[in-house]
Parts: sequence; structure tokens; C-alpha cells
Amino acid sequence: MFGIMPTWIPGEYPAYGAPIIENREDLKNLKVPNFFKDGFMPRVIEDYHRYKEELKGRLEVGIRKTVQGPFQTATGLYGQENVYMGEILEPDFLRELMEFAFQFHKEWATDWEKLHEQPYGMVNIGDDDIDTRFTVSPRVFRNIVLPIHKKYGETFEGVHWHSCGDTNNVMQDIATIPNIQLLEIGPKDDARATAEIFKGTDVKFYKCPDPVAELDYPIEGAQEAMIENVLAAGEIIPIKILCEADNMEKGLKLLEKFREVAGE
Repeated sequence: MFGIMPTWIPGEYPAYGAPIIENREDLKNLKVPNFFKDGFMPRVIEDYHRYKEELKGRLEVGIRKTVQGPFQTATGLYGQENVYMGEILEPDFLRELMEFAFQFHKEWATDWEKLHEQPYGMVNIGDDDIDTRFTVSPRVFRNIVLPIHKKYGETFEGVHWHSCGDTNNVMQDIATIPNIQLLEIGPKDDARATAEIFKGTDVKFYKCPDPVAELDYPIEGAQEAMIENVLAAGEIIPIKILCEADNMEKGLKLLEKFREVAGE
């Protein structure tokens, strides 16, 4: 919807195309997309109404909510490497990029509610490129990213928070985001340690296995260690393993291993 042309890869999810922003002037000229009019949305909304009419209530029909958070949106608009350099060289511009993402998500949610005639519910903050060991230092996370994440929590009914990166050393900070309802613990994060931080709250938890080392091509002992970690966390908090296998066989193998480790 921003004018970024995706790269289509056979058999894979589409990837971001080239970034569309090079400087502040480009950002000033970029308008927040209109949910009803821009991009593919007119066709998507037309299909939504048609399917809803044809199904006559037999199945729920809806347009997917946004998934990516403000940091991930910024990397798409400005480019991943530019954002990483911007953490040091132009932090205020990075804040402006994420504020633009916030305004986009806010307007998307408002118009989504108009179309569906129901509350939007949880907003997704999926900022996969945040890894506080390699790409976003704890200082940068606390000073630049965390304030906008808190703004989401203060604005929306609830937050579903996730990063694929290592966020162990800022998990205490993540816990300060208002209205987190679901925390999707990344493959590099310690579920047991996270449970200690969030115990006594109403937050629910998923644990994402490493898609390669713990799922598609398991390293010896990796699945067992992840499962033991989740079982230990489960003694403190409600938690599930979110298995995003690319085929049923691999998912069933992980389930079999879970039963073996859990002694079921």
C-alpha cells in the first residue's frame, strides 16, 4: 500500500522490494494509505463483501489485521541497513519513521472497525528485526523503540508482541509495555526467564521454535532443550508452543518429541 513492490519467490513468502524512502523529504511526501481506496484494497474489500454474502454466516469472513510493528515497517520503508545505521546516525528520523507507522496502524484499525462493524481488538507488534545482541542495542531499544511500543499499548485495546530476534536482555523493559495480552516468545528467548518476569500477570504466551534448528532440520538436542525450557516456563505461566512448520509431517514430529520429553 506504500508503493513498495514485493519480490515474489516461488514457493516462499513474498519479500520486500526496494525501499521507497531515502530522506526526510520523502517521508514528508508519503501519505498514510487509505484503507478503502489505496493499493489492492478496493478489490480486497469487494471480495470481502462477495464472500460474506455467498457464505451467509456459515463461516466468518474478515480482512487480516496488520502484523508488522513500527520498527519492521520502518525497515521496509527505509531499508534494513539504513535503519540499523540510523539508530546511531539519525535516531530522530528513525523515530519519525516509526511514528508514521503508528499513524498508519491507528488509521488502519479505525477503518477496519468501520468495515467489520466490530472492535479491532489486539494490535500486532511483530518487529522481527529487533535483536538486542546484534542489530538493536538495549540502549537503542529503550531510548528509541520502547517509547513507540508503549504508545501502541496506551492506544489500542491490547498488544500481541513478538520478535524473532534475541530480546532476553530487554525482557524487563518489554514487560513495561501497557496492555500486553499475548507475548510470542521468539526462538532465541528464554521462556523460563520470561515466565519469571511476567508471573502474576494476565499475559498469555506462545513459544516459537527455531524454524531451522528446532523444526525443519533439527540439531541434535535442540528440540529437547526447547521443550524442557517451555515445560519449566509452564510451571509459572500459561504457555503453548506455536509450531509454524511448512508441512504437517514436521509439525507432527515435533509433537511426538514433545510427548516423549514430557513423558506423556
